[in-house]
Amino acid sequence: MTPTPPVWQEGSFAVRLIYMVFFYIIFAVTDLILLALLIIQVLSVVVGGAPNPWAQQYSAAFGRYLLQIWAYIGCQSPVKPWPFSPWPAESASTQDEGSEA
Repeated sequence: MTPTPPVWQEGSFAVRLIYMVFFYIIFAVTDLILLALLIIQVLSVVVGGAPNPWAQQYSAAFGRYLLQIWAYIGCQSPVKPWPFSPWPAESASTQDEGSEA
């Protein structure tokens, strides 16, 4: 029985490298999305007195998306993140954490 090759050796590494650069660019742009979430939450708390529930749910999924990019670029996962895979869903543990705050 032959051992399975590491993730980065499956298929063509040149193609994977192109995807890695693509996801690095996406990762580099995400700071603007994070800034937008910050502004939404600050305004929501200042004006409405409470955090925006949509922004809370989106930021939980957004954090998991960034972890997926990190895992793909670091050759820890062969699965390409969104838009090649489904967008990460909010987990039950995140919902519980959000209700405690």
